[in-house]
This record gives sequence, structure tokens and C-alpha cells, in this order.
Amino acid sequence: MAEAGEKGAAHGIAVHQFGDASSEKHLSDLLADDLRKAEFTAVPLALGILLIAFGAVVAALLPVGLALTACVAAFGLLSLASHQLHLFETTYSVMFLMGLAVGVDYCLFYLRRERDERAAGRDAGTALRIAAATSGRAVLVSGLTVMVAMAGMFLSGLLLFKGFAVATILVVCVAMAGSVTVLPALLAAGSATGSTRAVSPS
Repeated sequence: MAEAGEKGAAHGIAVHQFGDASSEKHLSDLLADDLRKAEFTAVPLALGILLIAFGAVVAALLPVGLALTACVAAFGLLSLASHQLHLFETTYSVMFLMGLAVGVDYCLFYLRRERDERAAGRDAGTALRIAAATSGRAVLVSGLTVMVAMAGMFLSGLLLFKGFAVATILVVCVAMAGSVTVLPALLAAGSATGSTRAVSPS
């Protein structure tokens, strides 16, 4: 191909190639580049928005921290799955972005409800119990719904989308589990030490 291009250029002719392999590589490179840019901008953007919304550093860091730890855990699980299923480079980027989205979303369920209960005059312990009973159920329903929806990609029959399905199901499951276990514990510990003043209104 390179030789034909050089010969064609000498006569003012441009030579290009197109086929299944070349088109798939070109599209894969475009997708990987876009996802890579999204990865670098997603975390700072999420932090900035949360800082504006909550006006407190701890409240902004908690959702992003939960999302990032969910992604790290899911990366480890996905490495085990990669022994049985071929994964494309873009699969990891899709998993990271999905994990960041649901991790922040699920954490905000708790933080928002806890802030509302504290604003209504309830003490920290009561506010956490109400948040766990209501927002915790919402997180479980939402997580299961998302995983079922992502499982639909298995029906495509394409290896790329099968990898996407495995990756997104894993990261949503980890984020959901962390939101109903680790997050309430962190909020309770913060309440015990008084650090939730940065999360909840006094």
C-alpha cells in the first residue's frame, strides 16, 4: 500500500484503502481518542460541578472518591474476565466513564436525602437511617435496572458490545454495593467525628 501510494503520488494520484479491517481500525482509533479525552475531563468537571452544588470540599470529594474506588475494583474484576473474553481498549474507557457516572449519582442520592433530613431538624443518626431506608432502596433498584439494560448488549452478537456489557455490569454492581455499604459507614463515621458539617447543613 505504501509503495502504491508513493508511485501514485509521483503521478499526482492519491491512493487510499478501505475495507472491513481498515474502517474498523479507523473508527476504533477515533472512538479511543474521544473516550481518552473524556476521561481526562470527566473527573475535574465532576469535581467543579459538585463544589458549586454543595459548596464544600468533603461533599464534593466523597461522590468522586466513591466512583473512582468503584472503577478501580471493577478494573481488577475485569482483568479476570479478560481471560475468557477478548476486550478492546475502548472497553476500559467506557467502564471508567460509566463507573464515574453511576458512582457519583448513587452517592448524591444519599447526600441529598441526608441534607434534607438534617435541614428538617433531625439528628445525624436519624437522618442517616432515613437516607439508608429510602435512598438505599432507590440505589438498589436503579443499579439492578441499569445492569439489566446493559445486559441487552449481549444480544448484539458483537464482541465489542459483549465486552461493554461485562464491563458496565461489573462497575455498576461494584458502585451499587459500595453505595449501600461503604458510603453509609463513611457518613456515620463522619457524623461521629463531626466532619459531616462539611457535608450537611448545621
